[in-house]
Amino acid sequence: IRNGAQGSIFELTKEEYEAILALEEVEAEVKEHWKDIKEKLKYDLDKDFEIKAPLFFPKDMKKTLEKRISTAIKAGKHMILIGPPGTGKSKLAKSIAEQYVGEENYIMSTANSDWSTFDTIGGYFPKKDDDNNESLEFKPGIFLKCFRDEEENPVNKWLIIDEINRADIDKAFGSLFSALTGDDITLSFERNGEPINVIGNPKDDINIKNSKFIIPSDWRIIATMNTFDKSSLYEMSYAFMRRFAFIPVDVPKDISEDNLRGYLRVWNNEGGEVSETTVKTLTELWKQVNKTRKIGPAIVEDIYEYIKYMPENYASAIILFVLPQFEGLPDEKIIDFVKSLKGMESVKEEPIKEFCSDFFGIELDKLEGTEK
Repeated sequence: IRNGAQGSIFELTKEEYEAILALEEVEAEVKEHWKDIKEKLKYDLDKDFEIKAPLFFPKDMKKTLEKRISTAIKAGKHMILIGPPGTGKSKLAKSIAEQYVGEENYIMSTANSDWSTFDTIGGYFPKKDDDNNESLEFKPGIFLKCFRDEEENPVNKWLIIDEINRADIDKAFGSLFSALTGDDITLSFERNGEPINVIGNPKDDINIKNSKFIIPSDWRIIATMNTFDKSSLYEMSYAFMRRFAFIPVDVPKDISEDNLRGYLRVWNNEGGEVSETTVKTLTELWKQVNKTRKIGPAIVEDIYEYIKYMPENYASAIILFVLPQFEGLPDEKIIDFVKSLKGMESVKEEPIKEFCSDFFGIELDKLEGTEK
């Protein structure tokens, strides 16, 4: 073997030569093993997303959502589903993950204000050995758990973050910003004496060590955001937002009896008859609620499930599921909503007025329209 282009030549023993050949074989096996792993973790992202039961959206809305979600996935974008409460964002996020990667291949977590890089990336935890000696061991957070399982095998689990704007995202994700765009980053942690690397652009010849967390190109984050909270909770930086496609999941523009029947078919699992009076009352109630504050069909479903067991007791259902959504609204809007119920025969106003008076501190004479 020559030491450099013009250097001296030195001889190897037979044992040394065989050891080098063995290392080359191991390296070749590692490369081949990584190729096999990449193939097994590969997902088909060219297919189109389809909204299926138990999810339901009116025809035009369904078509728009399917197209936007399919396009964002194919374009390599992470996505945030935004909209009012009860529009099915969380269920839709799970449906997207399940259709593309399967029920076992995603992690779902709800963001909160205490999140930091300790939760998302990970940190050192105390560990005891067989002799009861303590040391520190790195344990991955939510983000890194998407790329290695408990046995340290590479995995490709998509990440669903519910209510993402409840966390201070810039603080929680830190240096992971760069990894989301395909860059490699080195963390300030070690495993087995080696710095932990997050590989955003994996190559075929990469060495698979347990200090390396490899982000496959077909890995995605799917997040949800409640638009009621966006002004009062943490704001996301533009650097973070530009890595995502924002997909609106709104209340249907046409709150009609026909559309409500579509929801009822899904809620009833394609069985059971619903009276025309119930359909008419629920439709009118949903319209009146949305004039005050937008709510999604999930809250209407809560009302429907309640009156199935407490027939015609719409007042209690409104108190339980609707009025708490009005928290923070001006008194005038709440008063207008209560007055709008006067023409609805199935709704008793008195319990609703009493609740609004106690809960929101609105004077009863204003709710009854008798104020001077």
